[in-house]
Amino acid sequence: MSKRDKIIWAVITVLVICVFISSYKSGREDSMILVGNNDNYYFALYSNNNFSEKKLSDFELVRYDKETKKKERYNLHNIGNEKFADMREIKSLGDWILLKNIYNRNIVGININTGTAEVLVDKTPKNEETYAIKDLELNGNKLIYAYVSDFKTTLVIKDIVTQEECEIGTFDTIENVPVSIYEDKAAYILDNRINVYSINDKQLIKTFENLYSGELLVYKDNIYTYRKNGDYQDLVKVDMDENDQVILEKVLGEYNLYCDNDRVVYDNYFYDTNDNKLYLRTLENSWTQNRILLDDYIYSKDSKYEKLNYDENYYEYPLKTEFIRSNKQNINDEEDIAVLVGGEVAITKKGTNYVLRSFKGFDVDQRFLLWDLTYENNKVYNIAENNKGELELLSIDINTGDKQLIKKVNENISTIKHLTIHNGELGYLVQDGSESILITYNINTQEENSLKLDLSGYIQQLLFNDKYIVLLPWDERNLYVLGKGTGNILSKSQDKYYSLFALNDNEIFASSDLKYEVLDYNLNKLKEYNNYDKALEFFEK
Repeated sequence: MSKRDKIIWAVITVLVICVFISSYKSGREDSMILVGNNDNYYFALYSNNNFSEKKLSDFELVRYDKETKKKERYNLHNIGNEKFADMREIKSLGDWILLKNIYNRNIVGININTGTAEVLVDKTPKNEETYAIKDLELNGNKLIYAYVSDFKTTLVIKDIVTQEECEIGTFDTIENVPVSIYEDKAAYILDNRINVYSINDKQLIKTFENLYSGELLVYKDNIYTYRKNGDYQDLVKVDMDENDQVILEKVLGEYNLYCDNDRVVYDNYFYDTNDNKLYLRTLENSWTQNRILLDDYIYSKDSKYEKLNYDENYYEYPLKTEFIRSNKQNINDEEDIAVLVGGEVAITKKGTNYVLRSFKGFDVDQRFLLWDLTYENNKVYNIAENNKGELELLSIDINTGDKQLIKKVNENISTIKHLTIHNGELGYLVQDGSESILITYNINTQEENSLKLDLSGYIQQLLFNDKYIVLLPWDERNLYVLGKGTGNILSKSQDKYYSLFALNDNEIFASSDLKYEVLDYNLNKLKEYNNYDKALEFFEK
């Protein structure tokens, strides 16, 4: 992690960003969320307040004509007293925006062409019945939805023009049954198996053998969904003969999948179904709950949509896996480094997720790998479990990708907590709940030492130089300074801190209640900043 990034993490413990944007032009309009587009329009919903528990009359439909560039607004008239949940429940495709009411009993459709709203599905209880609509999807005039009643789930396909309904089946489950529909086919996941249903023949035509879960999307002749891979999920493309192709391995979550102009979108990634390539949005630009793609536009800098520009606001993502197995380290003025989920090492452009090069790295797959990545002199270090179940302290040369065994690690896998380095001396912390031991190993002399520390509580962060050890405990948040030779406590800070990292051999940076301080290893205060901007200026000089 770069110094700049570390300061940002020191300032923010919980960051919640709600961005509401409007048209595809360069401008921006507050309190508006772009819902989607069709052949003729971009469209959005506007509210002068937040988007939770709203009546339809609290919204306006904003429609932007792609050809004439004309923007039109439509007031939406409320249907009864219905209220609607947050905007994450909205789905759109073609000429419709779909919303569920807050009790999950009705599906309301907003027609893009007419600017009017109507109830498409009404499951208001009659007598003592209970209903809850779970999942839904729309393609053309065909709506598929799943609802729960009397501890069973029923799947229905409805033509929203003719009002004709066809019940696929009722199943003994109250778990969510993901559904999708495309032209003459519908699909759903039940008991982790994909089932494909013919709309024309009104019958089940195939049940897949492999196990899948979460969201699914039927598009053309393929199904996009998640397949279990050990403790993770893979995003995969499956054809009707059950041949599957991994698009992205070991993903962080089962995000909603949708399609835009032959591109299947997952979180900040999109897969082009024509060129069979995966692309990634430049994450450092902005975060959004809007759709990231709208035709030739991508949600990018300054919370707005701009023209797709390869290598500027998106780029090809070559690794097929996400960053989740280590902290991120800054290695020079232009590059960062991180360990991927399988132990692969990726070098990225500084401050971005643009992959410059990658190596097989620590090759741990789903075996143990310490979160604390540490770096010095063109080598990255970590503790990893080999295929025999043994722990090893390893280095990876970031120029060649060569892996080297530094030493065997004999301590119990569950007790190793941290790894850091100072001038060629590696140190990791061993804690079993009753005592803390610092194991150090000098790479040059191959000398190994074990030092019992006079502090037994669990440690959040660890630093040391030639004379001192600085610890930040999880619970009390005071910094402790211990002697490097004795392990005895020499001093304790009066202030409470939330993070720290080494600046050089003699200085550390620590953050406390809206203060950012440069300290020496004796906790003497060398500099103090009262806001983030001033602290950042210090590091950018």
